[in-house]
Amino acid sequence: MQGENERAEKNMYTSPIHSSIQDTHNCYKEVIEHLMQHMVSDDNKEGRRVTLEVVCATHNQESIEYVIGAMDKLDLSQSTRDKIYFAQLYGMSDDLTIPLGKAGYSVYKYLPYGEIQEVIPYMLRRAQENGDVLGKSTHEKQLIVDELKTRFNYII
Repeated sequence: MQGENERAEKNMYTSPIHSSIQDTHNCYKEVIEHLMQHMVSDDNKEGRRVTLEVVCATHNQESIEYVIGAMDKLDLSQSTRDKIYFAQLYGMSDDLTIPLGKAGYSVYKYLPYGEIQEVIPYMLRRAQENGDVLGKSTHEKQLIVDELKTRFNYII
């Protein structure tokens, strides 16, 4: 994140990142809450349909649980829930993506695209913010091993 801050200072723009991971999580929750409140207000107006669609792009299980909890707390209609999507980087957090899809949520995998000097700071920031990715990798491998054992036992 230091490199992104230096880049912002050099190019004379406000740094697009928060000073701590907790600030990032807090901001994420505030924005999700604000957007969902807007969706509720549209949903409750007679003759008006929800036009806002939200993509919750996160590799953080706690953030995903927060979004689902907020959907429940606000008692969003199914048509409004259908306009809330989850997304993770391709190749990361399949242990989150797959159960979300199985539970009926719309989920997407995305690939960053652009000039290398623009994409690299983004990818480095994702790696720093998701420092537990290597630990999750181990967890995902164990899930695969467990699934293979289940399938082999079924066959035998």
